[in-house]
Amino acid sequence: MPTVLITGANRGIGLALATGFRQRGDQVVATVRRTETAAALKALGASVHALDVTDDRAADALASALAGTPIDT
Repeated sequence: MPTVLITGANRGIGLALATGFRQRGDQVVATVRRTETAAALKALGASVHALDVTDDRAADALASALAGTPIDT
């Protein structure tokens, strides 16, 4: 089963994509600025991670957390 990484996944297009990929059976790694706003993603079974894409340290922390996790899309 493919693993998909979606940034800004807690609302709008990001949430719609996460929902569609999960319904298809894919694993979803979802990033949001504040994990406390990610109840819908958690209910989908997505793996939720904090990420502000403008913060290099946050991006490095996510890369470390996902080290060894294959991302297909």
